[in-house]
Amino acid sequence: MHRRNFVKSAAALAGLAAVTHAAASANAAPIGAVIYDERYGDARRFADELARQGARRFTTRSNVARLWYERGSGNIVDDRSQIAGFTSYADLVVVQWIVSAWRFRVLYEGMHDARGSMTLRHRFTSTNGHAALGAALSVPGQDWPRALARALIRTELPGAPPGQASIHGKAQRSNDFPGTLVSWVVGQA
Repeated sequence: MHRRNFVKSAAALAGLAAVTHAAASANAAPIGAVIYDERYGDARRFADELARQGARRFTTRSNVARLWYERGSGNIVDDRSQIAGFTSYADLVVVQWIVSAWRFRVLYEGMHDARGSMTLRHRFTSTNGHAALGAALSVPGQDWPRALARALIRTELPGAPPGQASIHGKAQRSNDFPGTLVSWVVGQA
């Protein structure tokens, strides 16, 4: 190959890569499924909001590993979409291990902590959307699980390398809130 042809080919490939990346960014992977612990009202409201936007709902029934093996991973995992969840931290660890086979990783993780308090503290790590996610978790009096679900739908994940933020919210803990729960999104990076 001559040098001029090589340079032209390289420029064409670079242009194609830029267009492909722009198209992928414009069409960020949607949240296609939501896994939640149905025992908790906050988790149900989070899942309800994502289901309204088209996500398939899956309850853990207190055993997220059984969910994967009874339902079949093909019913839950879609390599073109992301999976959101609102579960215990232990369930998130199990999900991380299972979805690693699809090269998924955690794109967003939120710890919602009310241990020893009637108000919630939120800490999250996300690859993008810190302002929108922070706003969803800090407005007093709003239905924060639904607001968080809407913010995650609008946030393009993955984005930059993960960053952390802490929000000491004014939200009161629900009567059925167990102390800590985790919201999360996994997908391909």
